[in-house]
Amino acid sequence: MSPEQIQGHPVDGRADQWALAVIVYEILTGEKPFVGDSMPALVYRIVREEPVAPQRINPSLNNAVEAVLRRGLNKEPDKRYPTCAEFAEALTGALKSAKGWKVLPPGTSQSMPTIARSTGPKPELQTYSATQPPTPPEAAPSSGASRKSMRLGFLMGAAAGAVILAALIIVPKLRQPDRAPELPPPSPPSAATSQPQTNVPTPAESKPAAAAPAPAPAAAAKPAASVPPIAKPIPATPPKPAAPQEKAVALSTAPAGATVTVDSNPELSCTSPCSLNLMPGRHALAAKLDGHRPTLKIFEVPRDLSVNVSLDALQGTLVIRTTPPGATITLNGKRQDKLSPVVLTLPAGRYKMVLSKEGLPDQEDEVEIKDGSLKNYDYSWGR
Repeated sequence: MSPEQIQGHPVDGRADQWALAVIVYEILTGEKPFVGDSMPALVYRIVREEPVAPQRINPSLNNAVEAVLRRGLNKEPDKRYPTCAEFAEALTGALKSAKGWKVLPPGTSQSMPTIARSTGPKPELQTYSATQPPTPPEAAPSSGASRKSMRLGFLMGAAAGAVILAALIIVPKLRQPDRAPELPPPSPPSAATSQPQTNVPTPAESKPAAAAPAPAPAAAAKPAASVPPIAKPIPATPPKPAAPQEKAVALSTAPAGATVTVDSNPELSCTSPCSLNLMPGRHALAAKLDGHRPTLKIFEVPRDLSVNVSLDALQGTLVIRTTPPGATITLNGKRQDKLSPVVLTLPAGRYKMVLSKEGLPDQEDEVEIKDGSLKNYDYSWGR
């Protein structure tokens, strides 16, 4: 679900592009761009946080691929590509510019530190690149976004096909330039070894070379003296922008007394009405109150400095019929305005009911009303 759809904004084809970018991100890195332990946490990350840079998970990608994915995953629809086709075309071009790129299987990111250190030897990228074609088809059908619309399904299939074609076309070409530079290195050493043999009879030339390094340490000591004055202004700058960024946000609920929690953080929790200091950006507020349905609301700071949440009560319906009709109804000691037969909407809970009819004995009973339930109660005097 795209950020604009979560916030209730109008949705168009650019929401499909966002879902497509999520799939491409997972295909290339083996990881989902947004994860959360709970629904509020996942919603919060989608509308507020940026995904981890693809290059940090898959070092074989370059800045161009990261730029295309970040634009496709932008929180603002107007900042994405105008169409999914343009997104797919930009992605194909970026992958062509990333020499030796590869697709990571799911879960590979846990071992990426060792892979990141060995990025120098290109033969490793060539061996893993053979797994690129089969991986995209497996990730595409597992996406939940493909079920939302037929159009999205066609676009995802086209984009996945473009990625596969790019892998099939580019990887074979990349193997040739990677192997070519490895051949020339053997020739220079042979030339280097032949030159020292001819210069052996001239030992005098080696003496001035040994004297040259002497002035180097004296020059190296001078720049060390200039380091201290540069370090002084650095620690003074960070604390200044941190203080004015926080904004006091007033939080209220109807009815009051609900427990409100921001961004699933227990430290950002209070009983409404209350106020919390929050950093600028999007936030997710969860409100809970006994006898009411839990409610989630997205807001943005500093735009929304006062947030109010209306809580719906847990309630059900009670239908009362009597024979003869016209009985007086009392629930938990409170007399109702209407006589039987009547339909009452009541908060969920247990009630002590008394039915009274002139000239007839009172009928007492207990009824339980559950949230969203419909309960029928029929009573007849004289039976």
